Amino acid sequence: MPCGSEQGSVELETREARAMQDAMALSPLNTKRMESVLGGASVVLVAAMLLGPSMTYLVHLAAFLAACRLLVTSADWRLRTGAYFSSSRGIWIITGLFSLAFLFPFFTVDFANAADASELKWVLVWSALFVPCAAIYRSEGKGSLIRRCYLAALLIIFLSVVNGAVQFLLLVNPMRELLGEEVYDYGRRATGLLRNPIPFGHVMGAFFWVAGAGALVAWTGGRKRFVLTPVMVAVGAFAAVLMSETRGVWLAIAVVTVLSVPLLKGRARNIWLGCLGAACLAGLCLVAASSETQARLLSAFDKGETSNRLRLELWQANFEILKDYPFGIGYNTNDQLMGAAFDEVGIKYRPWVGHSHNEFVEVAVGSGWLGLGL
Repeated sequence: MPCGSEQGSVELETREARAMQDAMALSPLNTKRMESVLGGASVVLVAAMLLGPSMTYLVHLAAFLAACRLLVTSADWRLRTGAYFSSSRGIWIITGLFSLAFLFPFFTVDFANAADASELKWVLVWSALFVPCAAIYRSEGKGSLIRRCYLAALLIIFLSVVNGAVQFLLLVNPMRELLGEEVYDYGRRATGLLRNPIPFGHVMGAFFWVAGAGALVAWTGGRKRFVLTPVMVAVGAFAAVLMSETRGVWLAIAVVTVLSVPLLKGRARNIWLGCLGAACLAGLCLVAASSETQARLLSAFDKGETSNRLRLELWQANFEILKDYPFGIGYNTNDQLMGAAFDEVGIKYRPWVGHSHNEFVEVAVGSGWLGLGL
């Protein structure tokens, strides 16, 4: 190798070492700032999702922008947390390709409503949840603010789970009665601090996975004393999911369980499988002990049940649209073609039926086979 090349290589390594030292010198300040911003965002996120679901869009965006800002300005973020995501470039590539597939129909299909392109905000949901939480899990700071933030988040989730447990066991909603609001009869289905068991189940399902992933990240990252907090959140969230009796969330957890295992290796995979096994056992025990939960689970396999029959009809009609438009027609646009699609499959059209009650179907029709695959 020429001498000049060796000298250039040494200089490059020296510059990289100096940059590393400079970044580490800023570590305490950047860690404290990162934990303050992301810790606060995490609490607001929990509060917004549980107390005001319509605010989640803005909170998701704010948390994501905060994370992006720290990604650019904080060397500590790049070294300690950015490294975690730089090894997962495929995730970012898939997200980018999906975004293109999602937006493509809005520029190629005449009747697609460009305003509905804003639904791409759902792509930010996982980023806004996972990126800030992973940053906190992997940081090494010990600021008191982050502990207070976690205590506030735990309190909100605890109150929600307790309220849901009272609903499930006693058929009473103490939170709504305390506020003097009308209480809707959902049987034993827990609604937590919300008014409807379905969004409550989906919200708590998201917390279950964020907390579970965070516990695994903290454990494998050597912060074993920190694992207890996300484990408590995961257990509480999973109990809430079971009590909400939201079948879609049960199915979603089963699907993500299967898809998550190949992403892990070695000891992390063994821990993950053990925890998921315990979660499945808890679910089976509840189903065995509660006749109503058992009936709710078995109804998912009954084609004659009213809600299931309507869903099957909707999926059939949407599949006809997908066959005619393999590259998608734009998210939320399928309701314009549902009348003709119902005629094609020979099913009576119900004008009040819009959403297909299946996000996979909605994404497939909206962004085509490519979007569904991504």
